Formats: sequence, structure tokens, C-alpha cells
Amino acid sequence: MDLRRKVAPHDGRRTAYVTLGDGPTIVMLPGERHTLDAWDGVGYLERYAAAYRVIAIDLGPDVLDDGVARVTDVLEEEAVSAAVLWGFQEGGEVALAVARRRPGLASALICGGLPLAEVLKPRVPMFAYWASGEPFAAENSRTAETMAIDSAVIPGSPEDGFRMLDRVAVGVDRFLDNVCRG
Repeated sequence: MDLRRKVAPHDGRRTAYVTLGDGPTIVMLPGERHTLDAWDGVGYLERYAAAYRVIAIDLGPDVLDDGVARVTDVLEEEAVSAAVLWGFQEGGEVALAVARRRPGLASALICGGLPLAEVLKPRVPMFAYWASGEPFAAENSRTAETMAIDSAVIPGSPEDGFRMLDRVAVGVDRFLDNVCRG
């Protein structure tokens, strides 16, 4: 997919991002060692841009230091008042931080690859998944706190990895239908 990057400048930061599709907004936040291209590589940009407005953001090398500011910069640039935030690994930590620091900006959260301790009392609907690809839905903090995350299970082959991504996508599809269309 041809990804034409935009840039949101603010306070000396320049944050690269792409926008695709129309509908309720989903913001995709990659992990620290990845760029927004990672979402395209697994087919999620095209899949979700068919039904949603997708904004994928490059968080830069200091993901945890200025990730909240970068997300806020892009959403202000795109005139988005609330969105589903979908983060993987450090991107999930940024999504949780945005939800805590900027109440109302996150309408829902999707977080992958986070230790259970990071899933702290979400105030919005949340879907979380981990390396084994077995998703769970956490509608409140009690549900999230009682689920065991198996972060040690890594797919053994590329085929295993794609099967895992398909299972995650099916769970995300159901969750998005509920929070965006339900």
C-alpha cells in the first residue's frame, strides 16, 4: 500500500503519520522498535481503512517520553476530538497514558503485548491481547485484572504468526463493532 505521510509540527516536534479511510477514527500506535509501516505489513491498515478512518502514527525513538504529546499533536492537526486508540507494546503504554492524561480523547482502547500490570483500571471499553494471540475483552478493571497474560508464547513460524494475527483481528472486529457501531 502506498503510504503518503503527513507531518504534524508542534513545539519543535515533527510527527509523521498517515490517514486512510472514513468512519469512526482508530489511531494505531506501533511499538518502540517499529514504525507505522508495521501496521501495513500485517495488513491492518487496509483491513480497517475499509470501514474506519485510520490514523497510524510514527511515535519516534522516544516513544514513552513524548508519545502522549505526539498523539495529541496529530489528533489536533486532524481535528479529531475522540478516537479508539490501538497500541502494541510501547504503543499500548502510550494509548493507556493518553487515556489517563487526556480524558475524553480515547473513546476505547485496544492494547497488545502489554504485561497485565500495565492494564490499569481503564475508564473506557478496552480489548487486550498478547503474544499467544488469545484475546480477552475487558469491559472493566476487574475483568482485566483477573486475566493471565501469556507473554512468553511466541509464534514458531511465519504461518503461526499470521494465524495469530487473524485471531486477533477477529476479536478486534467484534470489539470495534460494539464500541463504534453498537
